[in-house]
Amino acid sequence: MKHYLNKLALCSILFLGMSALQSAEEKNKYQCWTNEDGVTECGNYVPPEYSQGGFKVFNDQGVKLKDIGRAPTPEELATLEKQKAEERQRQEQLKRDRALLALFSTERDIEMARAAMLTTIDGQISGIETVLGGYKVNLADLEKSYVQSKSNTNSISETQLQAIQSNIDNAKKRIQDTEDTLRKKKEERKKVEEEYDIYTQRFRDIKKRGGVPQNKADENQEGDNE
Repeated sequence: MKHYLNKLALCSILFLGMSALQSAEEKNKYQCWTNEDGVTECGNYVPPEYSQGGFKVFNDQGVKLKDIGRAPTPEELATLEKQKAEERQRQEQLKRDRALLALFSTERDIEMARAAMLTTIDGQISGIETVLGGYKVNLADLEKSYVQSKSNTNSISETQLQAIQSNIDNAKKRIQDTEDTLRKKKEERKKVEEEYDIYTQRFRDIKKRGGVPQNKADENQEGDNE
């Protein structure tokens, strides 16, 4: 226990000694800055109105310890943020370009993939249109049956008429839902066309530039060539 206390006391003494040394060093430092007239001034601290303009720190022997640069202006900060955003976009585009080249080796590969996608979608559209046509025929039959039944109320009850009307309403709902599905599928087809048009154009641009940089050194080389 006594040994532990002795170590603790020694640590405390060392800590206080280091703090005192640091305090002395801080007192022996001074800063120099430039005022609004372009004149260099020095002191123990930089006045707030000049702190954003940058300053130099010296020890008591006149040796420069560090150089604090001026704070960037709002315009410079905005420019820097814009440059960072542009760099992020560039890196994201590089990733997309590399992924594109990993999928397609030639422009013909893109066209074959497009054709396969469109063939699948066209088959789905054809199936939906067939089903829709059947629903419309069924609706026409139901409506014809309703008109005929209503004109001969002696042979059919009101309950039966209501049942036919319910079937008509259900048929109309099925038609509406199927038409919505058909519309979405056609929109999907258009989107695929547009997407593969973009792939083709981007592929041509990449090949025209000679490929995609694979590492930072290649990116720098590409920037020098531009």
